[in-house]
Amino acid sequence: YLTSSLEKELVRLRKIIFQGKYAEAMDGIEEVLATENISSETKVRALNLKSHIEFNFGNFVYQPDRIKTALALALEAYEESLKIDNPSLLFTAIMFLLWSYYKLSMFKEGLELPKKLDSIYERICSEDPREAKRLEPTYLIIKAVKPAIRSFLGEPVPENYIEESIKQTEKALKLAEEINEPFAKAEAMNNLIVFYIRTGRMDKHYEHIIKLLDFYEEFGNKYGKAYAFGGLGYYHYSKGEYEQYLDYMTKRLRIWEELENNTGIAFHNFEMGTYYESQRRYDKALECFNEALDYFTEKEDSRRISFISQNIGYVYRMKGELRKALEYTKKAYTICNETKFETWWDILPRLAAIHLLIGNIDKALHFEEECLDLHENTGYTLETALSLSRISMIYWQKGAQEQAILEAQKSLKLLEETENYLWIGNVLSDLIFFTAERSEIEAANDYLKQLEQIIDNTKDRVLKQRFNFSEAIILSHSGKDRDRMKGTLLYENLLREELDYAFHVQILLSLSELLIIDLRKTGDKEILTKLQKYILELYSLATKNNSYLLTVETLLLQSKLALVELDIKKAQQLLEQANKIADDKSLERLKTIIAQEKESFHNEKEILQKFDKEDPLDKKIEVINFEKRINSLKKVSSTLKQSGEHVMLKSML
Repeated sequence: YLTSSLEKELVRLRKIIFQGKYAEAMDGIEEVLATENISSETKVRALNLKSHIEFNFGNFVYQPDRIKTALALALEAYEESLKIDNPSLLFTAIMFLLWSYYKLSMFKEGLELPKKLDSIYERICSEDPREAKRLEPTYLIIKAVKPAIRSFLGEPVPENYIEESIKQTEKALKLAEEINEPFAKAEAMNNLIVFYIRTGRMDKHYEHIIKLLDFYEEFGNKYGKAYAFGGLGYYHYSKGEYEQYLDYMTKRLRIWEELENNTGIAFHNFEMGTYYESQRRYDKALECFNEALDYFTEKEDSRRISFISQNIGYVYRMKGELRKALEYTKKAYTICNETKFETWWDILPRLAAIHLLIGNIDKALHFEEECLDLHENTGYTLETALSLSRISMIYWQKGAQEQAILEAQKSLKLLEETENYLWIGNVLSDLIFFTAERSEIEAANDYLKQLEQIIDNTKDRVLKQRFNFSEAIILSHSGKDRDRMKGTLLYENLLREELDYAFHVQILLSLSELLIIDLRKTGDKEILTKLQKYILELYSLATKNNSYLLTVETLLLQSKLALVELDIKKAQQLLEQANKIADDKSLERLKTIIAQEKESFHNEKEILQKFDKEDPLDKKIEVINFEKRINSLKKVSSTLKQSGEHVMLKSML
């Protein structure tokens, strides 16, 4: 096949590309291209390899400009290959054109190329079966990706296209391994990793990331190793295994520092921001995000500016600074809406969450439904299911209870296909809450049995906690005092365990609501003492996690409790404390709520001043509107459930 000295040199250079020696390979290719009287075929091969280098390097170090250079080189190789009658070279040029288009989210531009590839590959099969066998894995990979590209453009695709794409790509990987074709092996593994993430099959994702790491270690490719370390970090992050996540991120950072990859270091700052975000260390998260944002702003990298702005908006949302949250999220949305890059729709649930907190429920529903349409188009089962789950909670807040249950049931059906037990457990828990609130206790118990079966299969600690919480909800909605006592005990036992922040808040609120009902019935001083203890725990949790929104809402509830004991001065101080936080953090919506609460406070105070301290508690409690404050706290709590929605590695690549 390749007999000339230049072509032998290109074979050697192709090998060192896989070793990550990009500068050395590029120098060698430039020498080949500078050779006098170079043949047209050798020139096209050299251009294809040069495109290969720029593509790999740009991909590994997160530099879109290098991908654009790869695209320009592939176009040149494509045009040159059209002048000569060599289908193999034309095939390779189209391949690099496609990968560059896809990586740059230029899906329309790359849509027609696979059709051209079909006829070219058919010709290779008839003229050169040996070359056809070498190219077959790559051909299958491209065919497998094509439906996904159509889905990104909003075109109709087969319902089960991802499963078919996975089968084709797995076949491609097997063939590439049999003939030892390294480029096809790497591409197949990378694509499978993305497919498995999208279908929620994290075990298979992990398996192929390990294979990818072994592949790059075999070649001694430091760039590839760093890339694989990032993928392994993503896997452990998604499972909440933060120690392992930090270990892989540190390994990757050391490689980037050694290679002086400033873009990689900026990306590391972004990921550390997401880590601190997940730990509720919001000021540290903002510090990391802003370092990354400064770098990518200087580089005028709109895609990365968008992702980082989303995360900054998320942090401000969790802190309760909704004006800043909306400012950064809108900035990201503008970029996303203009560029329409892959997974741009991740911004939509974030906008929805902010509008929910502001009180624009219809606007929140609009963004979530837009997101759902996009996920249904792409065929991403997990994302579709999670969209439906979020939509169900919005309908519940709107008071459309039957629609909320219907959307949650759709979500559950899809999640059962993914076997993502944690999310199945979450949706079952929502359905138990919905049906129990509607006094549909039989239906709630049916969902509880399904949740119990999942726990029997998985032995998962978090799901077991969800089960106990759901059982407590059902018991607390019983008309029997004995059942409510059992529910209270279950809540209290859960509070002794290690809990996720959002779940901890949810339990405290449910328990407090139950105790308020019992306090209204009995006027028991011990119940009031318990209630004060749990509301104080809620306040401590909110301040510890820098959630200003939750802190203010909890202070308003504490003010109500002070009124019960006729401690007017303390109640007023708590209101002023809440008002100061809202002022300091520019929480405009909360300032409006506090103003309404002050009016309510004066009305309730006027009535309560007629009571003596010795008067029965149940009589005093009748005067105070606890329900409004509890419902407002529940609204804040529901947004905390989205705390795992950080934009992570694959989105920003």
